[in-house]
Amino acid sequence: MHLIFDFDGTITTKDTIGSLASAGIAAQKLSRGANLQPAWDALVQTYLADYDAHRAQFTPKEAERTAIAQEKLFLGGFKDVEEASLRRVGEAALFKDLGPAAMRRLGEEAVQNGNVKLRPGFGNIVQAARERGWPVGVVSVNWSADFIRGAVGDMLREDDAVIANSTREADGTICGPAALDDELLVCAPDKLRAMRQLLQASKVVYFGDSTTDLECLVEAHRGVVMVDDEGGESSLLRTLTRLGFEVPHVDANKTIAWARTFDEVIESGFLSD
Repeated sequence: MHLIFDFDGTITTKDTIGSLASAGIAAQKLSRGANLQPAWDALVQTYLADYDAHRAQFTPKEAERTAIAQEKLFLGGFKDVEEASLRRVGEAALFKDLGPAAMRRLGEEAVQNGNVKLRPGFGNIVQAARERGWPVGVVSVNWSADFIRGAVGDMLREDDAVIANSTREADGTICGPAALDDELLVCAPDKLRAMRQLLQASKVVYFGDSTTDLECLVEAHRGVVMVDDEGGESSLLRTLTRLGFEVPHVDANKTIAWARTFDEVIESGFLSD
């Protein structure tokens, strides 16, 4: 068995991009006196406008997308939106002069100060995998693999693969992972390609929380949707239901299920197959 995790909203309880951006803004203020908050605010508004435009222009509309092929096309269509946004982040130089060690420190500090919270039981499920000799890995559209490693600390070893984007120290440009031939990792099809690069066992359990995880979840041997409550606010659960998937709690021991914590997954016996 091979356990592969998304990061934002899966290993962590919430998306961390805002915290990562804030940390970069603070670092630039400290190191060179630059106030990048207005640039970041404008970048967010541009991204949201582009995101909404894609949703509005795509057909069939959400309620009419009942086939997974339709949903894959919709999700893949965000690639241009996301790549343009990452180019703007690089141009804003939020992470200029921050090398790998500095990015790791940002991840460590984000957890230490409570801006980023790890989902309960992550360390326990990684340890359970270690005891069984199962490999673990991370696939993420996050901007920095080093930030991810800093946030999770010693729960992940250096030889545990983390496929995510990275920041270039010289100018703050966001770069894609070598596993994808340096192409930016930004959307659901990209994550599926990354997961396939990681595969070390015929049976994969994938853990995710958002629609960028959809393709990985349905291709994996088993999948777990991580949620904050009973799942009612999960866009991924709503999408899976619309596409005809049955997604009960992990206690039901179905192919795709949901859980609030990794401890719930362990206690349910979901990983026993």
